Amino acid sequence: MLLEFTCTNYKSIREEVQFSALAGRDETHFPHTHAVGGMHVLRAAVIYGPNGSGKSNVLDALAALCRFIGGEPVCQVPHKLEPDQPSRFALQFFVGSTRYAYGLSLHREAVTEEYLYHFPRGRQVKVFERTNTALMPGSRYTSALAACGAAVSPSAPVLATPMANTVPALADARRFLLQDLVFFQPDERQSLDTLLDDAIAILHTDADTARTVGEILGLLGTGIRDIRPNGETASIVYDSFTTDLRREESTGIRRLIGLLCPLARMLREGKTLICDEPETNLHETVVHALLNAVCHAAPDSRTQLIFATHSTALLDLELLRRDQIWFTELRPEDRSTDLYSLAEIRGIRQDEDIRLGYLSGKYGALPSLGRDILSHVEREEVKRDG
Repeated sequence: MLLEFTCTNYKSIREEVQFSALAGRDETHFPHTHAVGGMHVLRAAVIYGPNGSGKSNVLDALAALCRFIGGEPVCQVPHKLEPDQPSRFALQFFVGSTRYAYGLSLHREAVTEEYLYHFPRGRQVKVFERTNTALMPGSRYTSALAACGAAVSPSAPVLATPMANTVPALADARRFLLQDLVFFQPDERQSLDTLLDDAIAILHTDADTARTVGEILGLLGTGIRDIRPNGETASIVYDSFTTDLRREESTGIRRLIGLLCPLARMLREGKTLICDEPETNLHETVVHALLNAVCHAAPDSRTQLIFATHSTALLDLELLRRDQIWFTELRPEDRSTDLYSLAEIRGIRQDEDIRLGYLSGKYGALPSLGRDILSHVEREEVKRDG
């Protein structure tokens, strides 16, 4: 599970921003947290903010870090006012009950710093530190990382090297970043037939996911009672009849099932799922159902859902805790991103209408038309009218 992510000097992010999934003192919705490693970690979080405020850049910074670990050459995309300063990424996460801390700094096309620590039984152990191409293993890892030193590339993280898979601590961190941290962004160019092919393959091989998809479809008020794989198609079961998914169902239902199948499988497998504006591909009722399923998952589930959205339907303290609601705002003096949670704002009542407060600009993170702009528009209308 993801515990924390920080970033400095990436795209619109200039000064350090920090997202934390560590549960705060809010005592509401306790099932929305998961106990691991002596901590309570949030199962879900949502990020709000106006267009251009940087909420997508926060998620993209995390995605960029994972791409570098996956083998993509490092390439810095700094804030426009900090072209000569390094970009820094750091995160903490759990593999099993052990907490890990990983950090990467880069300047232009080179790695300048990198580190990995883990905390078995709560005690910090250095796996390695790196400055430029000089690798400094922790005392417990001197022999294990001896061969890695000569293979350190100036343009690649240590975790991206094939030898990382031969050292358990490195392999655990690499696996979390490349397999357990999943970025869901459907390809708009992908045809509906391809979506259905992939979905039906999942239904054939994963009965648990098929059952989960059927349950979600029922909760959404579609009238669907079950979905059963049937050769190259699937049968959609209603109360009084059955339809063929490919030939008889609407485009909306076919696309919904095509998207729900991979989503449901990732969530059932205990992944940390990162989504940018999922409502562009899924109706907000679907997003609500997925969020509800994650927040009320089985106690042993490691499933986590973090997404940026414009849908204000979820801004309700009856649905989410204060520390699950985050905002991005653009600082006017340098057009850089600020990130903060509702829990950091004082005086929020449990019965407060959060949606109304957000839309009125009470919490920031929302552009508002000043009187001078409104007056300008009114003057222009008067000129046009004669």
